[in-house]
Amino acid sequence: MDLLARRLLLTLIPAGVVLALIHTTILGDSGLVRRHRMQIDLERAHRNLDRVHGENARIEREVRQLRSDETTVRRAAAEELLLVPPGSVVYRFGP
Repeated sequence: MDLLARRLLLTLIPAGVVLALIHTTILGDSGLVRRHRMQIDLERAHRNLDRVHGENARIEREVRQLRSDETTVRRAAAEELLLVPPGSVVYRFGP
């Protein structure tokens, strides 16, 4: 093996190893790109969880109010089931 080929080989092997390590570090299964995507997914999941917790708190307040306040129950029945107490006046709009 002549000197030029030897130098070329001794230069290309370490360069190839370094490039492989860089590629694995950035694009590998646990590389920087995947880690960044996972971080974004985690933040999105936290926001979604906060939204769900807020919705659950609102529903729990509504349930407590429905259990304790008869007026709220009547209003909910009127809105959801279209029930009206006797003697009430009903206005209908539309064709």
